[in-house]
Amino acid sequence: GRRRCKNRFSRSLINDKKKIIKELNDIKETIDCGTEDEYKKIYNACSADDDILDYLEEQNYVTSDDEDMVISENSDSIDRLRYFIGDTYSADIYRIDGYGNLENVTSEDLKDLCDDLVAQLRTQVQELKDSELT
Repeated sequence: GRRRCKNRFSRSLINDKKKIIKELNDIKETIDCGTEDEYKKIYNACSADDDILDYLEEQNYVTSDDEDMVISENSDSIDRLRYFIGDTYSADIYRIDGYGNLENVTSEDLKDLCDDLVAQLRTQVQELKDSELT
């Protein structure tokens, strides 16, 4: 009986992850501007899965909710603030680039994010399926 419970639990996890994959693919089809609202749809789709939410939060997107924090972290001098802001234009969502500076988000960035999240979820689904076999 114990093995069946484990399988039922991982089946439920697999189904949950597959639902998120479908939702992310649907969201990707609607992305056209690279806005905070589009990002929040992605975030909300992932919010029930801690593993994928952790991955999403590691991708360094900056929404209006995070603005004050990132400004204070990068404003120890005027020069640092100038480099941090760089040539970005005013928007409701940004990303922190590989150098720790702000960059604007495009619709392609969010579509790529959906693809990355789907790839992560598919890997997790495969790992769950593999663990059922052991």
